[in-house]
Amino acid sequence: MSCRKNRIAETPITSELIDSPTVDVNCNFPESQSQFGYSFYEVGNQYYNPISSGNGIYTKFFNSNTNMEGIALINDSNKVQIISNRKAASKISCSTTGLLWTDYLTRETKLYSFFNNSDAVFENSPNREISNLCFNRNGTKFMYMCKMRDDITKTLLIIRDISFNELDSFRVNDFVPEAWYNLVWINDDVIAMSFYNPVEETIGIHYLNIKTKKLLTPYVTPFTAQKFAITSVLWSSINQSLYFCDGFAISKIPYPGSARTISFNSCDTLTLLSLSSSAGTKAFAEIVTRKKKSEIRIEEKHSIYTIDFVSKKISPYLD
Repeated sequence: MSCRKNRIAETPITSELIDSPTVDVNCNFPESQSQFGYSFYEVGNQYYNPISSGNGIYTKFFNSNTNMEGIALINDSNKVQIISNRKAASKISCSTTGLLWTDYLTRETKLYSFFNNSDAVFENSPNREISNLCFNRNGTKFMYMCKMRDDITKTLLIIRDISFNELDSFRVNDFVPEAWYNLVWINDDVIAMSFYNPVEETIGIHYLNIKTKKLLTPYVTPFTAQKFAITSVLWSSINQSLYFCDGFAISKIPYPGSARTISFNSCDTLTLLSLSSSAGTKAFAEIVTRKKKSEIRIEEKHSIYTIDFVSKKISPYLD
């Protein structure tokens, strides 16, 4: 297999700030006066990695008061229904056909079918670590990363149809020795992902044409102690742009360009962890808000927000 790789230099950043939620986002916590420093505590209902579907929003759920956790469905009336009391190991993905997730305890990776309300396991090898599950737009196929525990140089990107037939696979090291995360479909021929390159000590975004095996890099930046890893990537077909966040900013790359625009900023009291499920001009996001309670205690809450990329507004969806 021949692989071609072409890096595109990062262009200057322009600013396009989005209005922040009604919390104090112009504040970073002062250094703790305690010798032990701050400890962080999740308080109340926590919602992680929200994914939109025709049925509502699927999310990883945890209640810090009862220790109840699992996968929840939130309907249009904001009623929360627990559909599985098993903890998901990594991000979940859903489409009109079903839900993809990996069980935290058994390490089984499953497709939960909306048609017959049942699970089907398609990965359960103890030597294979599955992550970054992602359906294509119409739910006919999906991709994921498969890391071999005994040899990480054999890490694969695998594409399957919903009958679990393998359609294609790519060994990451055939392109470059790095880790790929946050897979997303741009179309049936092109996918995008974030990466971390431990040799060059860089993070960024790749485009991979799965037919031509051509790898492009519209964004790359040094990875330092001050630079957070990219936590999520989102494709918007309406805007023909890729959005990604690193906890402190949403950035936008028009496809197939390399211009980068910062769309949102945050600090200690508010952090954006995850973007998902673009629906028209809007997307869902997991946002963490924090409050300092003492010199040793900071309380935090993971909530679901909507982001409107046209009006530049962020609004709470479920707190």
